[in-house]
Amino acid sequence: MREKRLAPRKITTRFTLDKGYVPVSVSNESEARVKSSLDVGVIGVGSMGANHARVLSQISNLAGVFDTNAGRAKEVAERFGTSPYQDADSLLADVDAVSIALPTSLHNQMLERAVRHGTHALIEKPISIDPQATLKLLKSAEQMGLQVAAGHIERFNPAVGFARTALEKGQFGHLIGMSAKRVSSFPTRVRDVGVVLDLAIHDLDVMCYLVPARVVRVFASGGRANGGEFEDHATVLLEFENGVTGTSETSWLTPMKVRKLALTCDKKYVELDYMSQSVQVSSHVYTDIDPARLYDMPSQLSEQRVNLERQEPLQLELGNFLRAAEGREKLLVPGVEGVKAVQLGLDALRSMRTREAVSLA
Repeated sequence: MREKRLAPRKITTRFTLDKGYVPVSVSNESEARVKSSLDVGVIGVGSMGANHARVLSQISNLAGVFDTNAGRAKEVAERFGTSPYQDADSLLADVDAVSIALPTSLHNQMLERAVRHGTHALIEKPISIDPQATLKLLKSAEQMGLQVAAGHIERFNPAVGFARTALEKGQFGHLIGMSAKRVSSFPTRVRDVGVVLDLAIHDLDVMCYLVPARVVRVFASGGRANGGEFEDHATVLLEFENGVTGTSETSWLTPMKVRKLALTCDKKYVELDYMSQSVQVSSHVYTDIDPARLYDMPSQLSEQRVNLERQEPLQLELGNFLRAAEGREKLLVPGVEGVKAVQLGLDALRSMRTREAVSLA
């Protein structure tokens, strides 16, 4: 096995809206975004894995790809100027870091192999369907000095970064509630999880990222309108310890793609559009209220559309992972955060089955 580069255990970082997480030692953006010298591989080059390969070929040395479909691996390798591997272990032995984009049921198995080879790993969401087994693997990885990231790409959306910073500064006032809508038609790429662990998990993670408190209660309702193996529509309600609530509506039944999150605050009403990477900040104040003319009360409406610099979240995500593997910054989504999101998703599925709220210790 070739000698692997391991990241230092402790790293100090700062956060800025335009640059994301940047190590203190980096003085400018060009230095922070320099192409990684790590040898990197991709395991699983279906729809999402091929995108990982594309981005990694631009920001690192893409040393190889593997897929159980040898023809697909050869096709992707030729497209991005790298080598197709015949087995995953050979690839893991040859690279410093790897992106894993396999069916969810195979994630833990491949993470265990990556840890055995001393290879840093980013695992697409959901990180697994067995949180306890994943936590044991994460502990082993930490003991070896390995970085394991969960692929929760929405945290890298500029709109989410903007909202988190504004909330921390009190620019929207106190956060009261959140409402997410993530609907579209059925994705043929999904085979082994339902809409909760495929779609809702994005919003569950973002809500936990925005709220500085733990979730104490989960309630969910949904079903299988098309009679499939997994749920195809769901509404999940989170209750946080500080009183904030979050609602996530997801569906594979809608002939239109919507990816939005609304924040209700006591000073502002904020709407995030993940696809356009924009934020709408609004406030509405009634003036000169006449109880006898409630149908026509004068008011002042303030609306501000925040157009952020468009960036590819996947590139930001993979760049963060590689710099963490090099010891230059912290992971924005460490594996344990991916496990937390999965556990909330499993709690939501349990609530759907029992029709009762799940209280968390």
